[in-house]
Order: sequence, then C-alpha cells, then structure tokens
Amino acid sequence: KGGWVSWKDSLKVFDETIETRRKLFSEQTDEVWKQIQRKKQRLDRALQQSFDLEEEQKKRIERERLEIEQRKRTKLREKQEQEAKEAAEREKKKRERDQIKQQQQQQQ
Repeated sequence: KGGWVSWKDSLKVFDETIETRRKLFSEQTDEVWKQIQRKKQRLDRALQQSFDLEEEQKKRIERERLEIEQRKRTKLREKQEQEAKEAAEREKKKRERDQIKQQQQQQQ
C-alpha cells in the first residue's frame, strides 16, 4: 500500500483542495467588494462635499450680488437727494435774487 493512494483518498484531497480554493476565492472576493464599497463611500462623500461647496459658493455670490445692488440703490438715492437739495438751494437763491431785484426796482 506504500505509495499507492486510493481513488477515494485522491477524490477527498481533490474535493478539499477545491473547497479550500473556493473559500479563499470567496474571502478575496469579499475583501475586494469591501474595498470597492469603501472607495465608493469616499467618492460619494467627496462628491457631496463638492456639491455642498458649490451651493455655498452660489449662496455667497448671490448675497454679494444683493449687497452690491443695495449699495447701488443707496448711492443712487443719496445722489438724488443731494441733487434735490442742490436744486432747492439754487431755487432759494434765485428767489432771493429776484426779491432783491424787485425791491430795487420799487425803490427807483
């Protein structure tokens, strides 16, 4: 019986080898799958952060645009108020000059 192996023993060794390889392959496949899932989660987080950052930038730009518009309106209003004040001042001086002229003509 020395070097001779029965076909049943050979089949058993063969089956065990196949089962060992199947388990090893399954474990490797599981590990690869877990790595893929981790990478996907990292990418998903990075993508979400990118979207969040883009949204924040859009909001900031909109706020700045609104502030600029508000400053423009304020400057325009101030300019109009100043022009109105100057026009009123000119009108007041004109009336005073006209009044002085009228008084001078009455005295003559």
